[in-house]
Amino acid sequence: METVKTTAQPPPLSDTETKPPQANTFEYSEYLTGPADLTPIIKRQKELLKLVNNKKPYDDLITKQVDINEFIRELSPSPLDYEYSVSLVNVDEKFGIECLRKKSGNYYSVHKLEQGGLIYIFYIEFETSKGRLLVHDWEISQKSLCYADFSAIVEGSKLEEVEAIDPITSIYKTRAEAYKISWDIFYSRHYLTDGIITVTYKNDNGKWVVTDTSYYKDFWVVHMSRGSNCDYKAKILGIDAIK
Repeated sequence: METVKTTAQPPPLSDTETKPPQANTFEYSEYLTGPADLTPIIKRQKELLKLVNNKKPYDDLITKQVDINEFIRELSPSPLDYEYSVSLVNVDEKFGIECLRKKSGNYYSVHKLEQGGLIYIFYIEFETSKGRLLVHDWEISQKSLCYADFSAIVEGSKLEEVEAIDPITSIYKTRAEAYKISWDIFYSRHYLTDGIITVTYKNDNGKWVVTDTSYYKDFWVVHMSRGSNCDYKAKILGIDAIK
């Protein structure tokens, strides 16, 4: 890490950021639970996959914006049970899918946020998902950043220093508070032009400070809870990069 960190203060993510509830609100339906007869789900999924378009810019496809708080509430924490995992069909039912891409055999959808920026939702078919494409990961991008922008972030750096570089840091802090994901430690993920960086924090006398960072230059996302062979290369098309 040789370069200095970003000095320009980014705008806040939202002036009306609210604390999301502690559970998602998907209705208990056949689409979520995965009944014995998956025919309706697979049929709807096949219809959605016809939307795949790797050429048109997302600005030409997306007509609506969504609230980041809804995404946090509905997509995290995700149940580890495959039968109750959120699927491509679920996302369409709840938010609508207007921009769907296919890259290296995998799929992702792009959505515009009311607070500014984009969210990429990545889908994968697991061995036990019975043909359904399930949400594997989601990444938020609000400004164009690269690994060098985090050069000054080291062990002991304050959360506010990370937030000054990338405002989406506050999303992860809010998520941790809302879902009580360990009061002693949590992490933020930052989608960059040259990879993904994860920053881990600990509570140091009431202040969140950085304990370490992990950089994935190849955009690989690992989900240990999904079992083996569930890594995912979360690399988007160039036309979907935040401007």
